[in-house]
Amino acid sequence: MNQNFWEDDPIPNFNIDEFTVEDTTAMLDNTLPATTKLAKAPRIRVRAAWTVLDKIKKKMTGNLEHRLRQTVLGHYLDLTSVICESPLLLCVARHQVPSANPSDGITYVFGNDFLHFTPIQFCLITKFRFGPFTNTISNGSPSSFRSRIFPGTHEVRLHHVEDAFDSDWAQHNEDDCLRLCLLMLLKLGFKGTQRFETIDKMVMNLVDDFQAWNNIPWGSYLW
Repeated sequence: MNQNFWEDDPIPNFNIDEFTVEDTTAMLDNTLPATTKLAKAPRIRVRAAWTVLDKIKKKMTGNLEHRLRQTVLGHYLDLTSVICESPLLLCVARHQVPSANPSDGITYVFGNDFLHFTPIQFCLITKFRFGPFTNTISNGSPSSFRSRIFPGTHEVRLHHVEDAFDSDWAQHNEDDCLRLCLLMLLKLGFKGTQRFETIDKMVMNLVDDFQAWNNIPWGSYLW
């Protein structure tokens, strides 16, 4: 295979044959030398922080892990890699073309071939189902979890959740520890929420009810 990694890349004559096994290892370790052509390529900053999985696994007890695995997010504990490779994402992004209706999917062009990534593929890959739901779900009832863990906080932001997660779990019951894990996984892993962004009330209220949390069509919410 001897084709340019990115057709319009400002780096001349870079092809995949120049990208060695050593370069791959260095990329994964984030130690690419400055002289490497790939290291000089534009970078994509990924906000989704899948390293949150490592934090969750380190704090969980055996029973808490079992309970987390019973939730709709549980199978993501088995991810073997939490690295988002910027060069690969940049390669894919440069093949994306505008879609008439982005909500119907994302379109890529590779040569003469058009590839469409739609909610169907998203559902098959993530195992999150799609369906009708409203942003007002559970908004009418107060969150007892919020009252316990964030008393007096008018707007719960991600950094509040992170602080509670990093605190001594002995001061929380197991249900609330599970709720903190779910919020961290959803907001950091899937949404890439920034530290000072507000956690929407729907999610804060849903996490009070594990059955409701598992039943919501998360595919529609995340898409």
